[in-house]
Amino acid sequence: MSIRHSAVWGRGHLIVIAGSEGHVLRSEDGGQRWRRVQTSIRQDLSALAGAGPALIAARLSGTLLASSDGGQRWSDVRCGANADLRGVALRDDGEAIAVGLGGTVLRSGDHGQT
Repeated sequence: MSIRHSAVWGRGHLIVIAGSEGHVLRSEDGGQRWRRVQTSIRQDLSALAGAGPALIAARLSGTLLASSDGGQRWSDVRCGANADLRGVALRDDGEAIAVGLGGTVLRSGDHGQT
């Protein structure tokens, strides 16, 4: 298996990398040492965004992963999308916006495609 990293996010010395098959790496020292973080998924992660300690990752399966502790633990976020999600943003106020194939645009609290 060859891991492909497709998304990176950083703040100060904290760096989080996400990629194929739910693979997440985390560094607290600016990239000197890396630790693999377990996720409950095996789908590819396509994008990563953060605000403060909150992080969100877009999945190619039409759902999201979220972390409230700087990427140490992750949980599924059901958003009702049927399309692969390719990009995500997380605003300072906590609102998440995800975009995907077929013109999909989702915002926090949405339960379907717009």
